[in-house]
Amino acid sequence: MASTTAKRCPTVLPGILLLATYAAITAGSDQFRLATQLKDRPIPAMLMGFAIAFALYLWGLRRGLTAADSISAKSVLGFAVAFRIVVLLSTPILEIDIYRYIWDGNAVVAGVNPYRFSPQQIQQGAFSSNRDLKKLVRLGQSTASLKSILDTIHFGDLPSPYPPVSQAVFGLSALLTPDDASVATHLLVMKSLIVLFDLASLWLLIRMLALLRKPVGWAIAYGWCPVVLKEFANSGHLDSITVFFTMAAAYAVVVASKRGGGASGFIFSASLLALATAGKFYPLILTPVFFVMWWRGRVEVTASTASLQPSLLRAMAGLCCYVLATGLLLFPMFYEPPGTGGVQHKTAGLAKFLREWEINDFVFMVVIENLKPSETLLADGQEVPVPFARTSWLQVTPPEFRTQIVNSCAARFSIPRHEVPFFITRVLTSVAFGVILLWMCIRLARGPSLDGFLQTVFLTLAIFWFLSPTQNPWYWTWALAFIPFTKDNKAWLWVSGLTLIYYARFWFKSQFVGIPVAGTRYMGVDFFDYVITCVEFGPWLVWFAIVRTHRFLTDRAKSGD
Repeated sequence: MASTTAKRCPTVLPGILLLATYAAITAGSDQFRLATQLKDRPIPAMLMGFAIAFALYLWGLRRGLTAADSISAKSVLGFAVAFRIVVLLSTPILEIDIYRYIWDGNAVVAGVNPYRFSPQQIQQGAFSSNRDLKKLVRLGQSTASLKSILDTIHFGDLPSPYPPVSQAVFGLSALLTPDDASVATHLLVMKSLIVLFDLASLWLLIRMLALLRKPVGWAIAYGWCPVVLKEFANSGHLDSITVFFTMAAAYAVVVASKRGGGASGFIFSASLLALATAGKFYPLILTPVFFVMWWRGRVEVTASTASLQPSLLRAMAGLCCYVLATGLLLFPMFYEPPGTGGVQHKTAGLAKFLREWEINDFVFMVVIENLKPSETLLADGQEVPVPFARTSWLQVTPPEFRTQIVNSCAARFSIPRHEVPFFITRVLTSVAFGVILLWMCIRLARGPSLDGFLQTVFLTLAIFWFLSPTQNPWYWTWALAFIPFTKDNKAWLWVSGLTLIYYARFWFKSQFVGIPVAGTRYMGVDFFDYVITCVEFGPWLVWFAIVRTHRFLTDRAKSGD
């Protein structure tokens, strides 16, 4: 009987094994409680569990694509729901961002703007005369669980960096959580909302695959992916909110093109893209791609639908709708009436992230390491001599060149010397990304198609991620939802597994404190930052470049014939 079921639905066996693997990860996650010392947490075992899950995921996807006629959307969605229910019960593994979400939500429900005060200000504000600050102080002391949550927030010296649409979801979570709830209940309610957005994205993906007549098995690429389960159902990262609204905006374009409805469908997509941007800022980079589609109009015509002609007026209407809606949604975050703010500006947390944060990067690291002067580095805001272990083997530029560049840029732009390498690298990678994005938009405008549109969305997000100084695993979910629509999707799938290597950084941090790793000169996280990240991304980038070059030459040869 089981054999017959497996033949009728070839994804059943990998689905069951994957469910068992996620259950084992959930059972082991209890050892990642905050009370457990980092060095005592079973990080290698967790990484092995996710490696097994990734192998089963690839197997399930392969079977789902090779036997496409035997796969139904219900089976894909059913297993996806089961996976999430199991992982929802797990303890967050090596991530604590969700504690900030919970606190922000309670601040919103209390009627206080979450951008006004940092957790540190609240903890030290017992004798403040500010009414709103005193309200938050009382809130933080109202229950043992909220006090614990407030104490757990990292970067507590900074106000919240999360935009208003995400804050609205945080507030909803606070409303749904009982006043006397435990920390575990707060976590479960918040993660459940995050997962609902995640599942809604999967449903939209299934709908788009059906509209474009692609195998529903491709929905497994997102719905069963270990990085999605880890970052949403386990860690509860807010990115699922913006992934959903971005998917919804793309879906609105697809529907407007396939089924008619005139310009209103394209304008509606602009509103959804604004909601996405006000959930997390990254969809801003997709505006040129959507602008091309708003301009081109309907690109697929059937016997019952007439083609919309290209219209700059329609494109400008979409752009204006996007700008106005985004501005209104972001207003609470950026507007600060005189005399009402805290010690820091509301956007201090966001500014620090954009100016300084760098982790798990590769391309950005190669560039910035060749701009850093050899003699100093930033430590607690001060320039100090560089220890030998901190010098990177990636540096190939002469020390004199680096020093000259930093000194001249610091003098010309009045930038603190220690911030110059990051600033220059930001500029260089941003220009490179802008050129690539312009080229992709020109190609889309010349030969518009829905496949081309969705592929351009994916490539825009994927390239932006690769050029970013912060290549967190959960950021990869931005692109992953669109991976079925890119031509090189099978190669890109490997990134979902490779990016989870990021969590090995915590192991090196706890196990090699002041100890050189594997006979190298690097200690602790330095070994991860300068060696492991190169292993994580370097070989894949070389392999991908070879594959793309081969495909390009093959296509040129065929076109020549």
